[in-house]
Amino acid sequence: MRRRGFTLIEVTVALAVALVLALIGVRVGRAELERREQAQFFAALVDEWDHLRHEVLLSKQGGSLLYNQERIQFQVVAIPPRSWVLRVPASVILVDAEGQPLKSGGDILMPMLPGTFTQAQKLYFRRSQGGQVTLTFNIGGGMITSSED
Repeated sequence: MRRRGFTLIEVTVALAVALVLALIGVRVGRAELERREQAQFFAALVDEWDHLRHEVLLSKQGGSLLYNQERIQFQVVAIPPRSWVLRVPASVILVDAEGQPLKSGGDILMPMLPGTFTQAQKLYFRRSQGGQVTLTFNIGGGMITSSED
């Protein structure tokens, strides 16, 4: 007798293998999307800080960066005042120096005159896949640097 087609067991095994491969692909894809979203966020944060710094220098007014878990707001104290917002991705959490999530927001003030920061200020972020990013707002000129753990 000649057999045509596949048995139920063969079909079930093939579907199970396909399902496992699809689940692995979805997980890897999601992690890659999170990494890209985070990279874009940190690049935009550095760019927007630099934009704020230039706005402060041009307007000869002060500026600030206000932050909480959902957003980072850049403000220039000018007439009229200007502000813009950068959303914090869900895969990034603002934390304190010990790695504990921040309960409330805060601010980093940019004085009117460049080079008048009295000390470096830092923002700490924890990635959902693990690891921490530290942004340091350096003394003098308001420059920003990034380091990853």
